[in-house]
Amino acid sequence: MLFFDLEIIATINPNRAYMPFQNVHRWDDKANMGIAVCGFYVSDLDRFDWFTLDWQRQPQVKNKAANEQAIALFREYADQAVGFNSRSFDDPLLRVNGFPEFQSRFDLLQLIRRQVFGSSDWRNQPKDYSYKLDRLAIANFGQGKIGDGALAPLRWQQGEYEGVVRYCLDDVRLLRDSFQRFHKGQLKDPNTGRLLGLQPS
Repeated sequence: MLFFDLEIIATINPNRAYMPFQNVHRWDDKANMGIAVCGFYVSDLDRFDWFTLDWQRQPQVKNKAANEQAIALFREYADQAVGFNSRSFDDPLLRVNGFPEFQSRFDLLQLIRRQVFGSSDWRNQPKDYSYKLDRLAIANFGQGKIGDGALAPLRWQQGEYEGVVRYCLDDVRLLRDSFQRFHKGQLKDPNTGRLLGLQPS
C-alpha cells in the first residue's frame, strides 16, 4: 500500500484575506493551487518519503536528484494509493499536476461514510457528525494532528519548509494507522464510539 497526503502552495481565500500571499479563491481551482508537498509511506518498504512540485522553491527545499527519486517511487506504487478525502481533493489535484491517470485505490473517508450512513456524499452525513482525520486520531490514538492544514500554505510561503513536511508526513502516519485499524474492524467512530471496519474491495 501507498498512503499519501498533499499540502498545497496557494492559500484558499474567498475573501482575499491573505493578499501578500499566492492564493486562490475557490476550492475547485485545482489548477492554480500547486503542490508544496506530497508525503507518502510505502508499506512494502516500510518507508516514508516526500517530494515537492514547487519548482520555484525546490532548490531550497530538497536536492533535485532526491526529489526525482521520490517522484519515481510514488509513481511506482501509485496503483496502491490510499488517501483521506482523496477522491474529492488529492486525486484531481494530482491529475492537473503531472499525474493525469491518478486515482487512489481507497479513500478512507469514503469507506467510513459508506459504512456509517450508506453514502460517500458528505451532504448525507448525519447532522453534527464529523470524520475529520484529527477527530479520528484523538478518538483512536489519544492525540490529534500536529498542525492545521489550512495554515500549511502560509507556512510554506513563509519558508517554514521543514515544518510543513513534518506536518504532512505525520498526517500520512495517522492515515496509515487509521486505515490499518479500519481494515481490522478496530477503528473507533469519534461520534458514537462504536467500532468501524470493512474489508476493502
